[in-house]
Amino acid sequence: VTMGVYNESIKDFKWLSIIATPLFHEEEKKPYQVYVIMTDITAETKARHDYQLLFDGMMDGFALHEIICDDKGQPIDYRYLDVNPAFEHLTGFKAKDIIGKTVMEILPETEPYWIHTYGKVALTGVPITYQNYSAAINKYFTVTAYRPAPMQFACIFLD
Repeated sequence: VTMGVYNESIKDFKWLSIIATPLFHEEEKKPYQVYVIMTDITAETKARHDYQLLFDGMMDGFALHEIICDDKGQPIDYRYLDVNPAFEHLTGFKAKDIIGKTVMEILPETEPYWIHTYGKVALTGVPITYQNYSAAINKYFTVTAYRPAPMQFACIFLD
């Protein structure tokens, strides 16, 4: 359970993560003891909130993807993991319609160079900035792609 507790002296909330485990005697329904662990997650909660404000407010499109490879390790597709509102505006695709889906499901006519370029970033960790045309969306994009985690790539782009 996550709970906010208002601290009057600092006029702000402290956020706690609470885990409780009851212990029961055999055949009894009432616990005889409860172990509780409380962790102060205020800094983490604030960081998540600040990140979300940045993510939602940035004017450049942002998308986080997972690369998909064939059995030989060659990139063949990628899955959408997260996108920001600017992504939706620039591409016309809504997060609710694409998160969890692959680019080939959404845009089967996607040019292979997009998958190849992003695959190289996801597999090698070498970031790239480039410009290219998407016939499927009929737009040119300037893209910076980098690897935030193995087998993933993130794109920041503008029209």
